[in-house]
Amino acid sequence: MTSYRAPRRVAWVAEEVEDGHVTLYLMPLPAGEPVILRDLAAVIWDVAATEGDQVAARVRDLMSRPDAELDMIQDFLAELVEAGLLEVANDG
Repeated sequence: MTSYRAPRRVAWVAEEVEDGHVTLYLMPLPAGEPVILRDLAAVIWDVAATEGDQVAARVRDLMSRPDAELDMIQDFLAELVEAGLLEVANDG
């Protein structure tokens, strides 16, 4: 199982509005382009960065979306790693 973490050179701020929607602002430091993630994308990044493993199961629980496709979540995690917005903590 792959575990993830937020890279040391990425700063972030989360904003939750009254209707429950989440927006996450990521900033690669020192001079990267800001990235905005919303709703499901923000939840996937937050779970991966703060909890590390079992991302798909946790995202499904948090979003009350048992139908969320595992492949879609794993593909998005790979995109985040490739963009330098997440890093792999270990591959076990």
